[in-house]
Order: sequence, then C-alpha cells, then structure tokens
Amino acid sequence: MKRNISPIPFTCPKINEVKGCIENAISFIEDYAEENGGIIFELVNALEVLEEIRNANEGLREWGEENANEIEKLNDEIDDKKYIISSFENEIDELNDKIKDLENEIDGLS
Repeated sequence: MKRNISPIPFTCPKINEVKGCIENAISFIEDYAEENGGIIFELVNALEVLEEIRNANEGLREWGEENANEIEKLNDEIDDKKYIISSFENEIDELNDKIKDLENEIDGLS
C-alpha cells in the first residue's frame, strides 16, 4: 500500500457513503418506477459522477505525491549544495588566515 503523505484526507470513504445513500434511494423508489423514472435516471447519473470524482481525486493525489517526492529530492540537493558551499567558505577563511600570516612574516623580514 502507498504511504499517504498528503494532508488531504481520502475521499473514497465519503464517496462510498454518498453512493450508498443514492443506491438506497434508488431501491426505495424503484417500486414507483413509472412515476419516478426521471429521478432514478438522475440518481444513476449521480453515481457515475461520483466515480468520475473518485478517479479525479486519485489522479490529483498521485500528482501531489509525485510533486512532494520531487520537492523532497530537490531539498536534499539544496542541502548538499549548502554543505559544499560551507566547505568552500571554510577553506577560504583558512586561506585568508594563511595569507595574513604570510603577510606578517614578510613585514617581519623588512
């Protein structure tokens, strides 16, 4: 199973809950199909729309997880670059100190 790194809760349980309500409503009014054929059609259509929403949410969640993983990777690369920069800055400081020591030595020779 995939790990959920999204702060957005899963919507499938809520979609299932609404689908159950609609299915119960369809069952309830099927006895009066002639009178309520339009209602049944609309409820069946609503079930199809809920499945479209479920699929769209799944795609959105996958896209978000892919982007979150890419951001994590890029942040790691930034941290690596910061470490390299810090190492170079330390080396520059050491070389500047060495230059000052050599300048002091030269001044002492005069």
